[in-house]
Amino acid sequence: MSPKTPGIFVTSTGTDAGKTLVSRAITLALRAMQRNVVALKPLETGCQPHPADAVLLAEAAGRPELADDSALYRAEPALSPYAVTLETGLPAPKLAQLATRVTQLATAGDFLLVEGAGGLLVPIDATHSIADFAALLGLPLCLVVPDVLGVLSHTLAAYESARSRQLPLAAVVLNQTRSESNASAATNQRILAERLPVPVLRFPHVAANADALRDAAHASGLIRCLTAATY
Repeated sequence: MSPKTPGIFVTSTGTDAGKTLVSRAITLALRAMQRNVVALKPLETGCQPHPADAVLLAEAAGRPELADDSALYRAEPALSPYAVTLETGLPAPKLAQLATRVTQLATAGDFLLVEGAGGLLVPIDATHSIADFAALLGLPLCLVVPDVLGVLSHTLAAYESARSRQLPLAAVVLNQTRSESNASAATNQRILAERLPVPVLRFPHVAANADALRDAAHASGLIRCLTAATY
């Protein structure tokens, strides 16, 4: 069910890696280039009561209504969708229907950005994960990971998982989640670049305002890399 609109699926190795920050940066930078971006977070939990990440993405795209589309999945507990079902009885989303709605929404723009929930293998129901949803959409992955100790194994495992499912990976983004440096950051990029057949980029620690994010998306090489991979 690959959408005709080119785009990217932003995923990670887990929570708090900076997916939404990087997704906003991509969206803002592309809009400044006169791209008509549809930016979505189709599955979001921890909505109390609003889907905060989806709202930030929709605002970055200049389309606030995208966060409130009734066909998208929203849940209050900050759990995986499958855990929400087990804890509350709320039905899990039907992935084919969700993918169809995303594809429909994508027709309003010329670039589709979809942000996943948590890591690539977060369970959506008893048998499906975020990876299955990404496969339905047919978009290349942008893997956002924190540039900290432990990222090497986590990133390589995520890559192996994506490759085993034939999910194309456009780029790995090492996000500087902290202002202070850590010892592993000196070599994380080099080691991952030696082991992965895709660009490994560093996204700087910046203020979360539009100008800083837009500039960081270009300075990191992310926009050049993604547009080359998706157009």
